Amino acid sequence: MERRKQNEQDFAQEAASPGRRSVLKAIGAGMAGLALPRAFAASGLRGRDAEVIVVGAGLAGLQAALLLQEGGLDVLVVEGNDRVGGRVWSLDKVPGQPEAGGAEIAPAYARMHSLIQQLGNIGLASWMQYQGSQDFAILDEGWLGTPEQWKKSAAAGRFSEAERARLGRMGPFGVALSYLPRPNPLPDLDSWLDPRSAALDVPFDDYLRGLGASEEALRYLTPHVAAATAHEVSALDQLRSARFMEAMGALDGLQIFAQGTSRVPEGMAARLKRPPRLRTRVTGLRTGKDGAEVALADGTKLRARYVVCTVPLPVLRKLRIDPPLPARAAAAVQSLPYSSSLSIFFAIKEPFWEQDGLPQAIWSRDSFGRAFVRRTPRGEHLWFYKAGASAMPYKGLQQAELMRVATRELHEARPSTVGRIEATFAVNWDTQPWTAGHLPYRSPGHVSRYGNLAASPHGFIHFAGDHAAVTMLGMEGALESGERAAVDILTDLA
Repeated sequence: MERRKQNEQDFAQEAASPGRRSVLKAIGAGMAGLALPRAFAASGLRGRDAEVIVVGAGLAGLQAALLLQEGGLDVLVVEGNDRVGGRVWSLDKVPGQPEAGGAEIAPAYARMHSLIQQLGNIGLASWMQYQGSQDFAILDEGWLGTPEQWKKSAAAGRFSEAERARLGRMGPFGVALSYLPRPNPLPDLDSWLDPRSAALDVPFDDYLRGLGASEEALRYLTPHVAAATAHEVSALDQLRSARFMEAMGALDGLQIFAQGTSRVPEGMAARLKRPPRLRTRVTGLRTGKDGAEVALADGTKLRARYVVCTVPLPVLRKLRIDPPLPARAAAAVQSLPYSSSLSIFFAIKEPFWEQDGLPQAIWSRDSFGRAFVRRTPRGEHLWFYKAGASAMPYKGLQQAELMRVATRELHEARPSTVGRIEATFAVNWDTQPWTAGHLPYRSPGHVSRYGNLAASPHGFIHFAGDHAAVTMLGMEGALESGERAAVDILTDLA
């Protein structure tokens, strides 16, 4: 509870102007007493389709829309997909109802917990209660065994005695990470944007190498980074993630959504006065002297006082923006990378782990990736996950081929799965047209060059999404960014 209160205060501390303070106070009071300018409130739409158009019906867009609506504005949400939620996607018709995107929330997810209370019908369950043992088998160049067996293998002999002493619950996959300094060199959740942190904006492997990590330890680091190698990810970005996880609370406090994470964006959308307009593809944005415009694929142009664009940057890069973004902001948008991510789900026909006596999960430093048995109040399934380097060779595959390849890989790596699992669904975020990638990360030097410019407003166009968050990450980061965009607009009008 204390962490949750502290994270609510983190955002409030950013409000320096009297206008922002009044809007933040109004949000906390349910917008009661927030007075918009009389001329604006009395003007009506004046030929506009809405006072604010929100592009994208993920958590960021829906959060912005609800807060703007609560502030008294007429809001229209447009979404290219046939559903709301963005990268929150509960596969309700797949056996076990797996989650293709965001699934767990931490104790200190203040905005999410507040939202759940407002929606009123969102059930939560303990993540630890359903996941049980976190043990895993290690797959290493075709060898498969337990962490204890691995310690006696030839692969373990390539580590120094000092590094073998660092083997903890994560086995060889955590040795390089064990060199991360404690306490974290980022004192606050927004310290990654402090110019004094620029010295940390270097390749992650170089940073760990400088702290003493061996080349062998670094070989097992790849499964933990979003890019193809740890050299392509900034140490500052990784330290930001570590600082965030430290602040969010321990694993035993994680919770999952009893009926699926999608119930959250669906509940948010149901609270909008104007239902989101789905299957509406946006092709361009324009900002003018007195408002903004959204161009649609069918040639329609929607007009509003403000636009909040929440699409992921790989999608934003395909939109025509008129006038163009300033040069440095455009460079920030164009160069901020996104990870590749594949999830292949399997129904479990028989408990294959009882046949070979190995732990249920598999971790690998190879292109295999990782596999987990997931349990929720809705059932169980096997989740085969490839991200970063392990996803690269498969990113062009469509669903049917991806399921065939994944089934073959699992059977070869773990023969006990033959006849005991069946592929049911696959999600390749790279091929999803409304995401064109999975999660944003910062490459070395990106923060030093651009800070958080990708989140900067452009005339009457504001931007949100997890790439725009300052203190939070993941689902909480998306909510934070939507809140920030709404506050900026309401402050402008206050």
